[in-house]
Amino acid sequence: MKTKSIKTAIIVPMIVALTLGVAIMVTTVAILSSNTAADMTDRLIHADIVAAQSEFSKLIESIGGAVDALPSIFLDMVDSDFSQEHPREYALSVLTNLLLANSDIIAAWTCWEPNAFDGADSLFINAPYHDSTGRFIPQVSLNRAFNVTKKALTDYNDPIKGEYYTEAKASGKPHMTEPFYRDLEGQKELLLTYSVPVIKSGRVVGVIGADFLLDNITSVMNSFSVLDDGYLYLLSTGGYFTTHPNTNLIMNHYSTTWLGQFSREIETLINTGGSITATGYSDALNAMTSVTIVSMVVGGNQYLFCAVVPLSTVNASSMFLMWLVIIIGLAMLLIISLITYSIVSRSLTDLPNITHAA
Repeated sequence: MKTKSIKTAIIVPMIVALTLGVAIMVTTVAILSSNTAADMTDRLIHADIVAAQSEFSKLIESIGGAVDALPSIFLDMVDSDFSQEHPREYALSVLTNLLLANSDIIAAWTCWEPNAFDGADSLFINAPYHDSTGRFIPQVSLNRAFNVTKKALTDYNDPIKGEYYTEAKASGKPHMTEPFYRDLEGQKELLLTYSVPVIKSGRVVGVIGADFLLDNITSVMNSFSVLDDGYLYLLSTGGYFTTHPNTNLIMNHYSTTWLGQFSREIETLINTGGSITATGYSDALNAMTSVTIVSMVVGGNQYLFCAVVPLSTVNASSMFLMWLVIIIGLAMLLIISLITYSIVSRSLTDLPNITHAA
């Protein structure tokens, strides 16, 4: 009886101490593992965002590079030593070649200040792809049958509709518009316009630009499966949905969705860059989700790349590691307790013999 009391007095405190030690260790390791898993999840999400941004940048650089090369070519045309007899027709051929060389471009255009191109506006009054003053303002387009059409630009002096021209003219720098819809042969298409100024003697004398489809970037964004069951979408500088799996959201402002509650943070991202993570309900996934929004510059504009992942997926790796550590900890506690019990029991069994001998 006395041996049992001694055994209890020794084993119970040891088991309690072991339990507390293992519990502290398991809790610490579980927290560290959870944080590590969360960090890895965040890195994977950001990797997809960076990959999408790279694809978008490649598209803009491809089109922008082609358009950026044109001002010097057009300035040669306005030079008095230019060898072509009909510089305006030659300019149209250059725009047509730009159009045909890039499958994403659906229209190429140029808009010149009065008499700035060749000083011959009076010879082209009301002529095709000119205005009533003879100003050189052609737009070359490609229809679905791959036929080239030519017409005069419209709304180029309108401060809103003419952004494609007025912004590059006013800033003297390349400009990319907000996404916009245009009716192309009865079908609405989402476009962007990239434009560059033509500068002569420090003065903007014209602007050259290209309108291009967003089909490729939409396909790229929709091709990402973030952490297997998430998705990416894009918000423009103005805060409009440029891509999204739910096409009903395209060209709607983010403030009309649950993201509106984070308008202050999102506006800060647009203006200064950075990233945020928020939680909300996704109609596309029909689940509560974690949304990571990262501000990145594309074509001189600040775009918001957004990754949406179900909360269950975001937390899955952390929960798995946490339960794994807890199970391992409990197994360790059981094994150590059994070993301790065995050692103490054996020692106490020999205690009467040792006492008698003494």
